[in-house]
Amino acid sequence: MLPLLLVYIAEYTINQGVTPTLLFPLPSSPFASYRAFYPTYQFIYQAGVFLSRSSTLFVRIHALYPPSLLQCLNLLLLVLQSMFAFLPSVWWVFAIVFWEGLLGGAVYVNTFAEILEREEGEGREFCLGATS
Repeated sequence: MLPLLLVYIAEYTINQGVTPTLLFPLPSSPFASYRAFYPTYQFIYQAGVFLSRSSTLFVRIHALYPPSLLQCLNLLLLVLQSMFAFLPSVWWVFAIVFWEGLLGGAVYVNTFAEILEREEGEGREFCLGATS
């Protein structure tokens, strides 16, 4: 469950604390208003989550720590972008936020898949309840 905790801490920090600060000059962005950045980031993030949560039949991840650590690196990268504005365009942030959604959804769905594969009986029910 630690990988899932790490992913959630990183994701919620990114989505609630960092992405509202990731703004770019309007002439170089696809938006007419600064208010459009945050909802677009969230839509792109949710698209990534949807795809990865729907992929467990095709792609199974058994090692959950690497994607969790990658999510923490996403957090670091976006915090640095917020502080120093080094990415040349909003399209880079779109890609990172989509990747964030893919990683988060993958760790979520594969955590439950691991529980279903490894645990049996009352232990399974406890693990599923504790995780959710």
